Amino acid sequence: MTDPDQQAAAARQVLAGSFHGLLSTHSLELAGYPFGSVVPYVLDQEGRPLLLLSPLSQHTKNLEADSRCGLTVVEEGEGDVQQRGRLSAVGKVTPCGADADDGQSPEC
Repeated sequence: MTDPDQQAAAARQVLAGSFHGLLSTHSLELAGYPFGSVVPYVLDQEGRPLLLLSPLSQHTKNLEADSRCGLTVVEEGEGDVQQRGRLSAVGKVTPCGADADDGQSPEC
């Protein structure tokens, strides 16, 4: 088994090697079911993903009701997707920028 430092480095490499991922949220329309959609992201200075979400999108409405979500990123490449590196991360989404509740940009 790979040591934790190597696993963390590999996970950071997968995250930094893409600009989109599958965002899974809790569906408002179909309670109890997941809702998945592809979203673009960039990394902040700490290496955390900043998601570009439209206020009109279903996943944004889902996150406003329940901020818990998952982000899955698959390493870019050719061939069998099951053979590529992938990362699944879970957490809570926090608004950033002018759309944050207080109108100020929190640290993201």
